Amino acid sequence: MKHNTNKLGHVFWLTGMPGAGKTTLAKALVSRLQGYHINTIHLDGDELREVFDDQSYSQEGRLKLALKYAKLAKLLAAQGATVVVSTVSLFHEIHHWNRAHNKNYYEVFINSSIEVLTERNQKQLYSNDDCTVSPKIVGKGITPEFPKSPDLTITNHELEAIKLSVTQILLSTQHWFPSVLSSEIA
Repeated sequence: MKHNTNKLGHVFWLTGMPGAGKTTLAKALVSRLQGYHINTIHLDGDELREVFDDQSYSQEGRLKLALKYAKLAKLLAAQGATVVVSTVSLFHEIHHWNRAHNKNYYEVFINSSIEVLTERNQKQLYSNDDCTVSPKIVGKGITPEFPKSPDLTITNHELEAIKLSVTQILLSTQHWFPSVLSSEIA
């Protein structure tokens, strides 16, 4: 059975280390898409963790939770929604699952250096003490599995580049929304 990609929804999966700017970028992307009257839903990893009442930060717990996020995004996209997911979820298994189960899938890896993450340190996860290891923090105790072939890699050192990053994403996926985006972005 051939899928009509215009009737299916879309999944934008924004992934990267904690504090890389995933949520900031996702909110800007959602705002832009909603400005074009595209039915867009933002699923944020921190908010979903609360919704699912799951405080497991082990590698196994994180993987199970990431699969829940992926399945929820697929469910919403199958109903025609455009779903923007901002989550750490740095597991090859999840990236592969998303590609295998979502016809319209676009993966964005937000790559921030440890220096930038330490400087931002929004959630107090990073310290200047490189010897500090926590079994619950991705990049310190849990080894991240960075995407092998994301559709777009953004080196996010400056949050001012958000507007440019959103434009890059929309240019790459304008074929999903041809009647809306073709004249606006080109």
